[in-house]
Amino acid sequence: MSWHQPDCTRPDASSRGGFLMCYSCGSVFDFGAESPTIGRLQRPSLPAIPTSTLHSKLTWPASLKYSATSEFSERVQEVLTDYMSSDATLSDEEEGIGGNSVLNDGKEPFSKFSNEEDTLDDRKDEPGVQSCDASNTSLSTIYGGLALSGSKIRLLRLSRGDPGDPLHGMLEVSDLETGPVYDALSYTWADEKGDSSFQDYLFVGRAGTPLPITANCAAALRRLRKPEATITIWVDSVCIHQEVDWERSHQVGLMSRIYSLARYVVVYVGESGYNGVDTGEQALDLIAELGRKGDQLRFSDREEMVLRDFFSRSYFSRLWVIQEVALALEAWVVCGSRKLPWSFFALQRLQHEFGTEDWLPSWLDHAVNKYRKRTTEEFVELLASTSTCLSADPRDKIFGLLGLGNEAVTGALTAEYTKPTR
Repeated sequence: MSWHQPDCTRPDASSRGGFLMCYSCGSVFDFGAESPTIGRLQRPSLPAIPTSTLHSKLTWPASLKYSATSEFSERVQEVLTDYMSSDATLSDEEEGIGGNSVLNDGKEPFSKFSNEEDTLDDRKDEPGVQSCDASNTSLSTIYGGLALSGSKIRLLRLSRGDPGDPLHGMLEVSDLETGPVYDALSYTWADEKGDSSFQDYLFVGRAGTPLPITANCAAALRRLRKPEATITIWVDSVCIHQEVDWERSHQVGLMSRIYSLARYVVVYVGESGYNGVDTGEQALDLIAELGRKGDQLRFSDREEMVLRDFFSRSYFSRLWVIQEVALALEAWVVCGSRKLPWSFFALQRLQHEFGTEDWLPSWLDHAVNKYRKRTTEEFVELLASTSTCLSADPRDKIFGLLGLGNEAVTGALTAEYTKPTR
């Protein structure tokens, strides 16, 4: 899906002012025309140019020699293209290496990134990166016709942007053995209504190739994106070629390493408003207060209802998230503009206040207590305690927990999406 001019040989897409524009050919992505399912994403139209200004009476100064050659103008275009590139004009301080947080409040630096600038297209001959057959032309462009092996993963360098700007970023291959610095996102594909259809775009690479993503994924990326710096983050629906089953199997096998090696795991549970109730941020404030005051705190019936609504969010019913937060070196919960350390969500603390209420997720202890590998017997108990958790693929009921098992468990079970469920 190309939205550039036919003669654009050096695309340079950038997201600015609510538009996605190519600084090389001048094309602007038309959100309404590209997909009927994404046509609802309206962007402001470009201002009309008055007809009277289209034909100005200009004359060439007699004192300057006129030349019809285009070498100089082409060189100017190259310089301007490089200058307008997001990554080319940022200093280390602007890029956030000094440690602004993902929520831009100057606290708890969520994201740093490696200095690797090469993308998939530059690594076609690299050992450990294999060719794959991608039937979708756009996906083949995005993923470079490559699939991953060994300890290779893709990381998303999410470009800086303001709230109304389209999402844009670069995909690059990194090797977990080299210790790349990144954050990992823990979220649900579906939104509060259970809709996991593609309703938004992430534009990838200098060509700005549109990758369809779900509304909840887009909301998470917009919440984490910085206005002044690039961040590097691992997002499963973006960094894994979802249409290549054996790559999915391979990357799921690396999931425990991906989340355990991430600098931070960012737990995105949605915006403050959920199912018509705007109390998400208040819920985080109450949990934080409980962590600070403990036994001295008593909640009113209304405050308990706020927490009940919070834990009814779909995030707490999904199976994959258990492993993701349990493996984290450090995890933070993000709800709207609020964030809170995951350690505040200890089930024992919550049960002390509310008793064994059925609205408290029973798996919280598995994810909050100090991480350890489960024996075969303990893994079976874990499967039982998470039996009510949901997953889109029935195989994920087991695959989604493999990272919590010891060698006896992982040696007997391997994530394999190429095999049928029966």
